Amino acid sequence: MQLRKVLTLIIMSFMISSCSLPKQELDDEGLGQQEQAMKTLKGIYAYEYNAIEPKHLDEVNKWLSESRANRSDTTIFYKSYDESSTGAHAPRVNYMFAKGYKAYEISFVYSIDNEENKGQIYIVPIKGRATDEALVKITYDPRYVFGTSVAEHQLIP
Repeated sequence: MQLRKVLTLIIMSFMISSCSLPKQELDDEGLGQQEQAMKTLKGIYAYEYNAIEPKHLDEVNKWLSESRANRSDTTIFYKSYDESSTGAHAPRVNYMFAKGYKAYEISFVYSIDNEENKGQIYIVPIKGRATDEALVKITYDPRYVFGTSVAEHQLIP
């Protein structure tokens, strides 16, 4: 009787372990689907807070000083560099500085209906305190991105 209980427990545990879900399938490089998607998107666009390319340092710092000193109602400032003269597939570099905002939501949207087979980067500044400032550097490959678009964050009632 005791042996029957032990065998039943062993068989039950074997059945349960063999019915468990398989691990996430891995692609050729050993990365899961989510990791592969992040790797692919990094080749299309990337962003970094409070970062300035060394070759843009002087010009961007001057632009930041002018933006901070600006007393108009404009609170979002944008600076763009087209690096196409340095190579056929050179990335574009954009800087966005916002007063009264604390961060950005940045996303890449692609539609298969787009005739150019390119997507767009959407940038949504997130409101903060009046004293908050947010600087972000956005780099993208113009072979896959046709531009950027900035929109205010709207709360839907």
